[in-house]
Parts: sequence; C-alpha cells; structure tokens
Amino acid sequence: MRRLHFTHIAVAVGVLARIAWALGAPPVVRDDAEVYRALARSIAAGHGYAASAPTAYWTPGWPGWMALLFRLGANDRGVALASALLGCATVALVWVFARALASTRLAWRAAAICALLPSLVLLPGALLSENLALPLVVVAAIALLRARGSERARDHAIFGAAVAAATFVRESCAAFLVAGVVFACARGAARSRASRFFSSSPAPRTVCSTR
Repeated sequence: MRRLHFTHIAVAVGVLARIAWALGAPPVVRDDAEVYRALARSIAAGHGYAASAPTAYWTPGWPGWMALLFRLGANDRGVALASALLGCATVALVWVFARALASTRLAWRAAAICALLPSLVLLPGALLSENLALPLVVVAAIALLRARGSERARDHAIFGAAVAAATFVRESCAAFLVAGVVFACARGAARSRASRFFSSSPAPRTVCSTR
C-alpha cells in the first residue's frame, strides 16, 4: 500500500476546510458580492439583468451561475457550498496543470499550496466571481499546454472556450488571451525558421541525388 505523503494530507485538509467554512460560517455579502447577488436574484425571478447601478460594471457570468443555483432552491449558504466545490475542483486542476508542466511530486506540492492558501480557503464564503473564474483559467492553462505540441483544432478550441467563459465571468481574464497569441506567434515563427532552414539546406537535394 502506498504511503501517504504530507502533501496528500495537506490537500485533504484544504478541501475539508473549504467545505467546513462554507457550511459553518455565514456568507459575506457586501460590495461587489451584494451587487452580484442582486443581479442573480433579478435573473432568477425573470426580471433580466437589472440592478440599481449600471450593470456594465459587472460581467454576467457569475450572476448567471448564482441565478441557476437560486432557481434550484439554493440560498446564500448553498451558493457558498457550491463555490467550495469549485474550489476543490481548482485544487484538482492545479494538480493536473503542474503534472503536465513538471512532475507528480511537484504537482502534489502545487495542489497542497493551492489547497491551504488562506485567501482561497475563505473565498467561497465571499460569493465573488473569482470562485468560478479561477477553475476556468486553470482549464485554459491546461488546454494551452496541450495545444503546445498538438495540431488538433480541438485543443485550441478548448483553450479559446475556457478563456471566453472565464472572461464572461470576470473581464480581467481576457488578458489570458495574450498568452495564447504570444504562444501562437512564437510557434509560427519557429515553424517559419524551420521551413527556411530545410528549404535552404543542401541535405535534401544530396539525399535525392544519391539514389
């Protein structure tokens, strides 16, 4: 039987802490969270995306997610619990990302840091858009890694869809598109250099002439 490492225990503690905090502590609803909840309740009641302030300041993804939970019968604590589950998913996605980037050992360390970071442990109780934006951004990062050496359009489409969804939740996530553009330009430049090298190299012609 494989022995548990302290990073495994740390991840478990972080996951349980999120759920315990969401179930035991009253949700904090103020500032942006208060506006998000008002928008969500308006959507759930069928009144559309309406609030007392201009709604262009708040992207509709997070209120839409909260509205879905409200329609299913959840209250503020139910939203906090759903956010805690999103936080657990973020921990798992960080493990996948670090595993693809480095090794299994470092993946567990990264997941443990994500699981125990106090600001992320307490985030579900704040009812803020970061609860949904974070896992979507990590999904985009994983998709970008997989698209790095792939010719399949599906991998690039997943990256684009994840960034679009994250931007729909939190507009600052649009900056992640820059990483995709830089990656695509760098890859195109590398292909161009390789193409010029092989077209100018006498090796292919030499091989053909020796047949």
